[in-house]
Amino acid sequence: MTVKRLLINITGIYLILFSIIILGISFISWRGIGIMIKNPPQELSFMPLKFSIVSMIAFELLGFFSCLLTGICILDKREWARISLILLSILALLLGLFIMIVALSNVNQFWLFALLNLFFLIAIPSFFLFFFNTKGIRQIFVEEIDK
Repeated sequence: MTVKRLLINITGIYLILFSIIILGISFISWRGIGIMIKNPPQELSFMPLKFSIVSMIAFELLGFFSCLLTGICILDKREWARISLILLSILALLLGLFIMIVALSNVNQFWLFALLNLFFLIAIPSFFLFFFNTKGIRQIFVEEIDK
């Protein structure tokens, strides 16, 4: 097994584990939602509480299933999964840059959060964007289509 194929497999496993982490975080936030429904806040934000809850659950489930399916199909070397990973990386980069701007505006309180964000939402997606756009990796995925 070449190094490129090994990195592709590691990426697939990483995405599957990341989707499990997303699901775990979702369960924690859903527990908080239950507490919030029992004791609703006095001052509501600009969105109704039910709409906020439904949109948050939908967003978390979308993240879970997209990472899970992309990770499984990256292991199977599907071309659409490579494109999906590139799109997920672009979204993660945009989210990471936005979070970095907010975290750097208050560095004293959020320095650890900024470092984790730099690694998980900027460095890893940047590597994925570079790695999965190289000619050799594209060729591996095209070879799997021809088989």
